[in-house]
Amino acid sequence: METAEQELEALKQWWNENGRTLMVGVVLGLGGVFGWTTYQGKLEADAEALSIIYQQVVDAASEDQHEAVRAQATSIMESSPESGYASLGALLAAKSAYQQKDLDGAKNYLFWIVQNAGQSNVRDVARIRLARILVEEKLFDEVESNLNAVENQTFSPTVNEIRGDMRLIQGDVAGAREAYESTLNSDNVSGATRTRVQMKLDDLGIADDERTTG
Repeated sequence: METAEQELEALKQWWNENGRTLMVGVVLGLGGVFGWTTYQGKLEADAEALSIIYQQVVDAASEDQHEAVRAQATSIMESSPESGYASLGALLAAKSAYQQKDLDGAKNYLFWIVQNAGQSNVRDVARIRLARILVEEKLFDEVESNLNAVENQTFSPTVNEIRGDMRLIQGDVAGAREAYESTLNSDNVSGATRTRVQMKLDDLGIADDERTTG
């Protein structure tokens, strides 16, 4: 899932650059409305505590401590479901569940993000990861539903690649080729994605030649 890793890295970078500012903005906004210095201090402390727990999730994920990742991420999801940390933690928990071959667990985390994440980009990443799992399970109607719900056009190369993978499993070689070509024709396709999808497209060409000569 290297494309998914690139997606998460971009989200983490965005959060590092903007997350603290957003949290502080919420704190100051509420403080201005209520004028409660003590309440403002509590919110600041809560935000700092969430930041620490989320960093523990990241550290545990980097060391493949899957149970710790899932436990700590679930803690944030239950205590502060509206926070950006909860959604990012759930992404890491979904990855850990997937690595443990717990597909239902991974899907549950991703469903939670789709339903609870405040940022549309985070919801889109969850939908894309969910679609990848659903392709493996051959739940094609649900794959299509999730791909169609992705809002950010930046993710269109990945969406088209997944759609191509689905079409190929369905035996629709022409549809797979069209989807892969759409990926390659995207302006914002990454180098890694371009290389991977070009290989898939080349394999389709070989398969067609073999059927023709056969």
